[in-house]
Parts: sequence; C-alpha cells; structure tokens
Amino acid sequence: MRERFGFYHSSIFLLDPVGQYAILRESTGEAGERMKSAGHRLAVGSHSIIGQTTSTGEGLVVNDVKADPNYYPNPLLPDTQSELAIPLKAGTQILGALDVQSTQVNAFSSEDISVLRILADQLAIAVFNANLFARAEESLSQTPHASLDYVYCGF
Repeated sequence: MRERFGFYHSSIFLLDPVGQYAILRESTGEAGERMKSAGHRLAVGSHSIIGQTTSTGEGLVVNDVKADPNYYPNPLLPDTQSELAIPLKAGTQILGALDVQSTQVNAFSSEDISVLRILADQLAIAVFNANLFARAEESLSQTPHASLDYVYCGF
C-alpha cells in the first residue's frame, strides 16, 4: 500500500481475543519493525485514531493531525500530517483496523478512501477465514481420527 499509493506509512492492527487492545500485526518500514518488536498496541476506545476506529467500527480520517486535539504523535513517524483508519469488519464483528499515514495535509481523496475500504474489506475476510480455519483445526485436533487434510464423504 505504501508503495502503490505513495503513502508515508501503513499498518494493520488486529484485536486481541478479548477485544481490549488493537495489536500491531503488520507495519511498513523500519518504524514498523521497531513497533512490532516492541509489541505496540493501542487500547480499544482510547482517544487514538485506531482506538476510536476499533471501538466504533467506523472509519476515521484526520486531515491535519496537528489540528486534532486527540492526536498523539508517534515519535517513530515524525512526518505524519494526515492519517486514515478503516475498520476491518466481518459483518458486525470488528477484527481490527487498517491505518494509513501521509506526509501531506488533506492527503486522502475520496477515491483513495474508497479503494482502501475495499482493501480493508478483503483483509477482513482473509483474517476472518484464517481465524475460522484455526478454530476448525483446533477442534479437529481434539477429535480422534479427524483431519482437515482428508474428509471422508462416503463416495
């Protein structure tokens, strides 16, 4: 995303199992690597952009972060001027958020937002399916002689 759209930074946050924190799972650049290794997370419902998005399930665009009283600058991303967060949702279930940052004020056009919403929806489906698969594997591992590799259909 960062390269394709020319944005400064992008990240994917996923909620922890109890829905208390949005945990950074993927992030671009050296700053992203440092945040991931530090276990970066934001509380759901906090005043952060990710906290608000994961709490409400609504996207949030901050066109000028310096004018937003709730914005808390990340010292690893000092050039951020605008930020966009889009929830990752499967139906009504909030799974996390896609976060994109730019070095320009008012950087996100309506076209950018539409494309990023589509991408966020696709990411949400992938995360939801991966979670379903993991739960199915776990359930099958507790059942004798069951496997996802081979299912007898009676033919």
